[in-house]
Amino acid sequence: MTPAQDRQHIAALIDEATAAGASLAAACAVLDLSPRTLQRWQDPSGGICEDRRPDAARPAPRNKLSEAERDEIVATCNAPEFASLPPSQIVPCLADQGKYIASESSMYRVLKERRQNLRRGRAPPQAGRSRLRASRQRGPARSGPGISPGCLGQWLAPSSTSISSSTSSAGRSLAGRSTNGRQQSSQRRYSSVLSGRRAASQARWCCMRIMAAP
Repeated sequence: MTPAQDRQHIAALIDEATAAGASLAAACAVLDLSPRTLQRWQDPSGGICEDRRPDAARPAPRNKLSEAERDEIVATCNAPEFASLPPSQIVPCLADQGKYIASESSMYRVLKERRQNLRRGRAPPQAGRSRLRASRQRGPARSGPGISPGCLGQWLAPSSTSISSSTSSAGRSLAGRSTNGRQQSSQRRYSSVLSGRRAASQARWCCMRIMAAP
């Protein structure tokens, strides 16, 4: 909303620009104003009228809750049978009894206005544990979020299996060097070395995952 004093000043600047030869649209564009807005500011006598929106009569809607209805909502929500239930459950319970006081959103709004939109029920609220406190309780040997000791054992199990298989493959390659020839033993040696590298890279990846955990 533009105050009446600012409106008069803007109208005087535009009148001065138009008197100097500028068009009304160009003068309004400089002030980032629509010519229609300037026309709406002018009263029938030629002056600049004030903004009548703050003093405009705004009738209350017909479906507005009265104070008696608001008191009834609060009394119903605080009744012994509904004291531990939220409005999302109170409205269906009243509907089963053939009663309708207000909608669910209206109940929430009225309870918020009366500062009763808090936790409902007799059970005490559950104490939350901070993430920092929980991480300190785990100690230095924590495995990070999403990494349990059992899962870590499952990750490391293929590594040990690969290492044992690489050792057995190396033993078999040494035993078959004299029987199957140099070419077959070199292929087995290459496969054992490759499996050992895979096991080492997998173990290194697990260690990096643990160290990167917060």
